[in-house]
Amino acid sequence: MGSSEYHISLTCATQRNEIGIEVYIDNNKNIYDTFYNNKDIIEEKTGLKYKWQRLNNKKACRIKAINKCNVEEQEKWEDAFKWFCENALRTKREFNKVFNK
Repeated sequence: MGSSEYHISLTCATQRNEIGIEVYIDNNKNIYDTFYNNKDIIEEKTGLKYKWQRLNNKKACRIKAINKCNVEEQEKWEDAFKWFCENALRTKREFNKVFNK
């Protein structure tokens, strides 16, 4: 995403029938707090609702958007990939705007 302090991951959880876009912040609660303090604008600009997980007792923090999707149904793969592409780019753009203020 342009910084070694956080990165984006695309996830697929077949058991929960969901795909996700996750911002993973390794060992820097200050970056998480900066993002969280801009939560409303990030969610407004991306059009996504994120699960904000500061994980106080752990090193890493996670911020994740989830889309319900049965990935075992191949006819839904195109929609899933489209969701990944569009929303990963939006996530990257808006989080980087906040980080680079």
